[in-house]
Amino acid sequence: MGRIFAALLLCVALVALPHTSPLLPAEASAEREYLVVGFDRTLPVNFTALVSAARGTVVRELRAIGVAVVRSSNPTFAATLGAHADIAGVALDTPVNWLQGVPSATTLLA
Repeated sequence: MGRIFAALLLCVALVALPHTSPLLPAEASAEREYLVVGFDRTLPVNFTALVSAARGTVVRELRAIGVAVVRSSNPTFAATLGAHADIAGVALDTPVNWLQGVPSATTLLA
């Protein structure tokens, strides 16, 4: 059940990603946010250390569902963290403006 949830969450994240060209060198070093999903809705106990080792920082942990938001400017961050046995997947968290012309919640709260 947990792996199905993780796979479903990653599918939703991947569908939301826009189709873009490969990253240019300047974009490759830009800090980006990622969604990280642990196996069986559980993040590893040493999750923060794993993220740091992959040259990232934890923004938010949702331990109740085994999901976290992390930031990194490391172009190989997703592959590095995703190779860990306790990580089900890592996906680029791309904001989607579903309602064109309507400010996002982030903009309104800033």
